[in-house]
Amino acid sequence: EGEHLLLELTQALGSTLDLREILSLMVRRIAEVVDVDRVSIVLGDRGDGTETVDDTAYVIAASDDEKLRDLPIRISDYPEIVQVIETNQPVVIRDTEGHALYRLANIEAPTRFRSLTLVPIRFEERPMGVLFLRRERPGTLDEKDMRSLGALANAAGIALRNAQLWLTLRERSRQSQFAHHRAESQIKELKRYVDF
Repeated sequence: EGEHLLLELTQALGSTLDLREILSLMVRRIAEVVDVDRVSIVLGDRGDGTETVDDTAYVIAASDDEKLRDLPIRISDYPEIVQVIETNQPVVIRDTEGHALYRLANIEAPTRFRSLTLVPIRFEERPMGVLFLRRERPGTLDEKDMRSLGALANAAGIALRNAQLWLTLRERSRQSQFAHHRAESQIKELKRYVDF
């Protein structure tokens, strides 16, 4: 069923501009097919080393809360997200209890969700966020599921980037139209003086 899910979601990602709806569908379907308790998409990075590091990320979709939108979180509170963003590699934690990642960060390990799988969402090989899967019982996903999740994360990265480009182009077009109308108004005003 993993291949069917991959096909279904990649087709949906390429077919509409309503990205929020698609990402919401994506996390719900992954949670059903992969048998995890929560799937979420978290967007944010820690800068590229040349700028001030931003410690805020946003949960933009969650499988167990359809209304959740743009929930801000502190990246530093999630050492597993930090590791994915810094290494640009998936992170799999079979059991959070006593895991070194939390001890090193001096953060209490999650108690409800014992198994975590995080896959980077990339654009042009740079992580822009994570696909974050959580399960209440310890364990890991199989290799086939991990490959499917990698492909879905890549598709989500492309779709997010395309949506961002679309919004940027739309905003530039709106600004260009405004500038054009403003210039026409100024020409009409100046023309009165030229005629005089």
